[in-house]
Amino acid sequence: MRTFFNNVLIAGLLGISFIGNAQKGSGCPDDLVPKFSENKNWGYADLFGHWVIEPIYSKVSPFVESKAIVQRGILCGVIDCEGNVILPCKYEKLTNFRNGKAWAQEKGLWGFVGLKGQVFQAAQFSEINPIANSELSWVKKNNSWGLFNEERNTFVCQPQFKMVQVMSINASLVQIDKNFGVLNHVNCGYLLPLELSRVKKLAAHDIIFEQNGQWGVFNDIGKTIINPEFDTIILKDAELLQVKKDKKYGFYGLKGKKLLPVEFDGIGDFSEGFYTLKQNGKYGFCNRFGKVYIKPMYDDAQPFKNKQSIVKKGDKYGIIDYTNKFLLKPDYENIS
Repeated sequence: MRTFFNNVLIAGLLGISFIGNAQKGSGCPDDLVPKFSENKNWGYADLFGHWVIEPIYSKVSPFVESKAIVQRGILCGVIDCEGNVILPCKYEKLTNFRNGKAWAQEKGLWGFVGLKGQVFQAAQFSEINPIANSELSWVKKNNSWGLFNEERNTFVCQPQFKMVQVMSINASLVQIDKNFGVLNHVNCGYLLPLELSRVKKLAAHDIIFEQNGQWGVFNDIGKTIINPEFDTIILKDAELLQVKKDKKYGFYGLKGKKLLPVEFDGIGDFSEGFYTLKQNGKYGFCNRFGKVYIKPMYDDAQPFKNKQSIVKKGDKYGIIDYTNKFLLKPDYENIS
């Protein structure tokens, strides 16, 4: 859990895109492609290889919406399709423009600028995390994260969070002090209250959370798919959850559907399509969808191997197949 939450990934940041293969310019009247010159500098040429923008840059990116990030020395700027400077090369890093605005780094701090050089936010943030396909970014100032609306140039959530983890375009997992919560990106309201003691990543957009000593599951669209009522929840395989309540076990799907009633004393490992079940001292088998194929009826049962399972009935052992048919009747004191 610590590894998952100690680092917040900065998605979508491009100090500059280093080009090895030609890529067409986007939004320019003529298609422009980055081209490397004999003097080891980059510029842009048309599709016939003729220079359109002279090679004076140490690195360049393809044009996107008639703009390209270029680098002179170690500093970045922005030019248009004719090579005119939109933003001078004075920034350490630049993100791609969204709605005519971009994040720019100077002296290790990030600010928010416009295409005409407008400074919407002075360089003051130590880290940024733009949320893909949105107008929102998480920004860090004085060791606290806040949620910033780029379009409105205002904060949705003032910097206050110790940790943030983007779950989707709609919601983020946040931490204050020792407690976790899930808030929405619309008005900074909580989808899960800030009283979760522990959280674990379950899948790309799902978390297991502990609230008041009980575990539940929350997904990225803002819905609790399993209420916090279980002693433990573990991922049994890619799409199967094993839950435990009052010393009884069962299965749920990742979408919250109950697959196996929570009434078994134990569930073994998966082998050849089956899980071993234990109920009231007897053993049986179910599949990964929770269907009980062989009801608990044996005093012991080993996982299937080569389509066979060694089972114990009374004090004698035998061998059954998938259909619960005896291949070797339980007449033996031991089978190995």
